[in-house]
Amino acid sequence: MALKKMTAALLVFLLFTTSLAVNQVKAASPTTTGLNLPLVKTYKAGEVLEFTVVFNENVNVTGGTPSLMLDVGGTMRQAFYKSVPGSSMYLSFSYRIQPGDNDADGIQVLGPIQLNGASITNSTAEAADLGSGFGPSGASILNTPIKIDTVVPSILSVSYPLDNTYVATEPLSFTLSFSENIVVNTLYGKPYLSLNIGGTEVRAEYVSNGPNQIVFQYSVEAGLQDFNGITIDNEVKMYGGVIEDAAHNSINPVFPNGMVTVLTGVQVNAGGASPVTEIIPTNGYYNEGKILDFVFHYNQNVTVTGEPYLPLFFGTTQEPTVRQATVADVSGNEVTFRYIVQSGDEALHGVRVGNAIQGGSINDSSVSTPMPIAVYKLALSDVRVDAVLPKVQHFFFTPTNRNYVTGESFEYRLRFTEPVQVTGTPSLSLMSGTRSVVQAVYVSDVSGLESTDLVFRYTVQDTDRDVFIDALGLIDSTNGSIVDIGGNASQASIDGKPFVQISLNASAPTITSVEVPEAKVYNEGGELLFKVHFSEVVRAYTKPPILPVMIGSNAVEAIYIGGTRSNVLTFKYVVKASDLDTDDITLGSSLLPNGGTLIGKDGGGIQANLTLNNVGDTSGIAIGQVAPKALHVRILGTAQVGSTLTGRYTYSDANSDAEGTSSFKWYRSDDALGTNKTAISGASSTSYTLRAADLGKHISFEVTPIAKTGTTTGSAVESGLTSAVTATVPTSPPGSSNTSNENSSSTTTSVDVLVNGKAERAGTATTSKVNGQSVITVTIDQKKLEDKLATEGPGATVIIPVTAESDVVVGELNGQMIQNMETKQAVLEIKTNQTAYTVPVQQINISSISDQIGRSIPLKDIRVRIEIAEPTANAVKAVENTADKGSFVLVVPPIEFTIKAIHEGKTVVVSKFSAYVERTIAIPDGVDPTKITTGVVVEADGTVRHVPTKIVFIYGKYYAKVNSLSNSAYSIIWHPIEFSDVVKHWAKNAVNDLGSRMVIDGKGDGSFSPDSDITRAEFVAILVRGLGIKPENEAAPFKDVKASDWYNGAISAAYSYRLVNGLKDGSFQPNAKITREEAMVIIAKAMTITGLKARLSNQSIDKILNPYADAAIASGWAQSGIADTIQSGIVSGKSDTKLAPNEYMTRAEVALIVKRLLQKSDLI
Repeated sequence: MALKKMTAALLVFLLFTTSLAVNQVKAASPTTTGLNLPLVKTYKAGEVLEFTVVFNENVNVTGGTPSLMLDVGGTMRQAFYKSVPGSSMYLSFSYRIQPGDNDADGIQVLGPIQLNGASITNSTAEAADLGSGFGPSGASILNTPIKIDTVVPSILSVSYPLDNTYVATEPLSFTLSFSENIVVNTLYGKPYLSLNIGGTEVRAEYVSNGPNQIVFQYSVEAGLQDFNGITIDNEVKMYGGVIEDAAHNSINPVFPNGMVTVLTGVQVNAGGASPVTEIIPTNGYYNEGKILDFVFHYNQNVTVTGEPYLPLFFGTTQEPTVRQATVADVSGNEVTFRYIVQSGDEALHGVRVGNAIQGGSINDSSVSTPMPIAVYKLALSDVRVDAVLPKVQHFFFTPTNRNYVTGESFEYRLRFTEPVQVTGTPSLSLMSGTRSVVQAVYVSDVSGLESTDLVFRYTVQDTDRDVFIDALGLIDSTNGSIVDIGGNASQASIDGKPFVQISLNASAPTITSVEVPEAKVYNEGGELLFKVHFSEVVRAYTKPPILPVMIGSNAVEAIYIGGTRSNVLTFKYVVKASDLDTDDITLGSSLLPNGGTLIGKDGGGIQANLTLNNVGDTSGIAIGQVAPKALHVRILGTAQVGSTLTGRYTYSDANSDAEGTSSFKWYRSDDALGTNKTAISGASSTSYTLRAADLGKHISFEVTPIAKTGTTTGSAVESGLTSAVTATVPTSPPGSSNTSNENSSSTTTSVDVLVNGKAERAGTATTSKVNGQSVITVTIDQKKLEDKLATEGPGATVIIPVTAESDVVVGELNGQMIQNMETKQAVLEIKTNQTAYTVPVQQINISSISDQIGRSIPLKDIRVRIEIAEPTANAVKAVENTADKGSFVLVVPPIEFTIKAIHEGKTVVVSKFSAYVERTIAIPDGVDPTKITTGVVVEADGTVRHVPTKIVFIYGKYYAKVNSLSNSAYSIIWHPIEFSDVVKHWAKNAVNDLGSRMVIDGKGDGSFSPDSDITRAEFVAILVRGLGIKPENEAAPFKDVKASDWYNGAISAAYSYRLVNGLKDGSFQPNAKITREEAMVIIAKAMTITGLKARLSNQSIDKILNPYADAAIASGWAQSGIADTIQSGIVSGKSDTKLAPNEYMTRAEVALIVKRLLQKSDLI
């Protein structure tokens, strides 16, 4: 590092001279003569280093962008040339310090200049001689005193006050040690630490600092008390002060994770009475009903207010059980707290006593204000509570499931929840097969047992004949007792005893007979059923047995299908295509265990004899030829009257028999479920031309495969059903020739309209040519539609299907029909092969249209046209240009959706809705559905903005469901974005997703600043973009929002949709940070627009907010909105108990809740 110790004076300006020999050789070439460095100091992130290379004459830079190579602490960086007009002897280069750049010794500048495709020439076009450094004789590596420090100082440790009880005026000192030397600037305020002493917030003020330490101190004020230990906030409060390092990097004020913030040993007693002595319970065990008395003598007479109690802690320190010793007596300066032990209490390692009275207070007799008083924390390790009865937690047994004979013994081992002591000879009740109770008696001669284990033994008697034993799970204490160390007798019953059954002096079950299948020929798929009869009830353990069967020379297995816990087991074998036995099948000599055990008499312990006896006659049971099959039966073609459908299938025969004359049938059904399926007369080939009788029906194709030889006829197989057959909409009149004339003459035909899926010939389709585009207009018959709606009732869906290709598709109704459908809450859908436009009729708002056209005009005279149109070439070109500039890919070109009302030349366009209206757009075949980001509105000038979009998979094809509050042209795009500063952030997915959807913007440098607080204007802008609301041109109605402000359009639109109201003084405060409660109220209003609020269950606000301790500090006007967002799952508290309504929201939090709003509203 010696080269880096050059003097600052030499490095500030380096002047290199050029040798005479070099000047003579390159007399006409400009050369570098020196390098000017930035100001010598230590730089931090975001600051810019400026370098100037000096030439011996004016030079020009053309082509690329030259750079200087910098070595920053071992990392190579580039200072890029700053372009200026004209020529100059001085070329400037700059580099902005990045987070993570660090160099404590001084950066290096590496020569020569990197051209990066550029040219540096003089006025005669001679290229500069850059040499190896910054002058022909200059060094190529230049050490500088320019240092860089981007590391933020952090807190390494905190030194707390010693554990003690502090009184008034005593100091509490805290010393914070930092990761590097720091300085403190108190010109505009002094930093402090926030302390909580018994519920009172106080400050430990900054008093001094060393090179890398700061001392904060607080002097205890009179009247404060805290016997639970003071708490300290986990960050330094700046309060206008500044704590930074030499490079002016401000510290990270937050304590490291895991650092103690609750100082239980640092207590305060600056007022009130205090106990002088105490009397505690004597050592020993206390069980149910026993009394624990705690008597405290105070330094003065005391009185009681409320219902104070002394907390007692039983159980472990990690998961203690809290009990309350309540006041039993108050006499002068003596207070007695008493607790009566309850059943279930347990403190085997001693009782721990809390260090503060709770639930009320004990007061000085000299003061009127109740003062909590200290109780010295007690750990009474020898005062033990045991009010829990010992019980069996594990039930072991030593016998195996077998038969035991006279004189043999078997044992059961019980493990209790705690050590127990036995007196006398208790026993374990067993149930014998004769339903009488016998006793397994306690034995004490078993060695190696845990203190929690007892063994009970039963010896088989000669009178135990062919019976079974089961543990009842009852302990009989008639002849003895089982108690724990606290004297509690064990429970008599045993919970969760295992199913333990063994047999005594029993015999093994045998197979008495085997039933075989009917004597006949069985083909592929045929079932062979065998029934095996036993001499008694049997049960399979682990795995059931299998029955071996010989088919020809092949051994196969009939599998068990039922009968365990009975005396008949059933086995089945399904004949396969490869099976062939024209002779007789045979069975093996015995069942195969298959890795399991077959036990007699419901698990009595005796394994069954598996030898097959008395097997039925298998002669005449043969396996024949296999029938052919029809596979992959399907229909090709378009379900339109006049179209020809073709049936397709694959013929298969396991015996390789060739196909003979297979038979075919065609069926028509009323719906997609196959209702009223009827064979079509005369349709007996693999093709069928659809007729008028098929209109609205669903068609299926059936094949019965027939082989030329062998087993000739297979089973009939039917295809799936087609969609409903529709009428063909001709694009030109029959017999006419095509024409290229604009606005050519039209042709008409009748078409079906679907009402709740039922076809009604209620439409007339007119085809025409308008401005070079083909147009199909379907006009609806008012009477037919209204008659159909009358029978269907409210909420009907009316679909106008158009299957013919056309540039423009129009559904036309009159205003009276729209009003009638609005009354019936009907939904109108225009559907083409690639697109569907679904409009709840009330969103058309015929009343508003009538107001604009004129109330005197009858509604039946107003034509309402719902249109889906391909874009013009100019519109496509405009959006393609925008895609090129905006770095997104156009997946689907724009499709325009329009609703117009027309009367005698006057047109009203419906461009805005009060609720979301859905468009479904097919994704082109071959497009990867994961490479689709969102749908966008395409404005007239080609600019785009986000609308909520969801990719769905319907009947084997991907579609984009686009929901919008306005009418326009819509396109589908691919626009992936990843912000550089969220790579490891908890909100990475939400931030990048909304960025890709064009909902949120970064900072212009590829970053997002996720943890920065967000302003009210920024929040509203993100929400408006997320909802797909179009910004409005009108000035927002707030005195501090100007029409020229960037956020005016978003705030104006939010006001229009009643998302925001502003403040009481008529302002909006757009640049103020938004609080959590403000944001939640606005999100709750957005839930009304998305329809999410209507789906919430009816719960009270109090019930929803009850878990949050700070809910009461939320503003009254905000509580309903807060409750809605929490109930919906869009927003959660800072923790399970903290709502933090007045804290600010960060940019990352807003990205997450806006994404949740759209997801839970089923919009993305």
